Amino acid sequence: MKTALIIYQSKKGTTRRFGNEIGRLLSEMGIQSQTLSIEECTNGELYSVDYLFLGCWTQGWMVVNQHPDSPWKEWAQSVEIPRGPKLALFTTYKLATGSMFRRMRRYLNGNDSKAKLEIKSRNGRLTDTQARQINQFVAR
Repeated sequence: MKTALIIYQSKKGTTRRFGNEIGRLLSEMGIQSQTLSIEECTNGELYSVDYLFLGCWTQGWMVVNQHPDSPWKEWAQSVEIPRGPKLALFTTYKLATGSMFRRMRRYLNGNDSKAKLEIKSRNGRLTDTQARQINQFVAR
């Protein structure tokens, strides 16, 4: 059975909800999934999965200079992202994500080009389009 780990950093719960929605969809697809906050995740858990989803909320000015907040940056720099799992990034936002995914990639310890899926949500809900994107991501 395929496995997935969804790791998130949330401030008000929207990113946690989005991560849980991703995990629920993956479970419905027959993929054993676990959703953890960055505080709950240990480095060893990253090595035992087929799919790895990393997410955080978008911090920054209304339209420009979006970036992950400090706890996510510190976590991302402190873990070694393994080469095995397929990597996806997700974020939640209020107005726009701007350069968010580019900035998230910057902290991934040399695995910045590995992420093959980027999804974002304003309200923490997974849309049908995003569900199809995730389905295509895991089918490749």
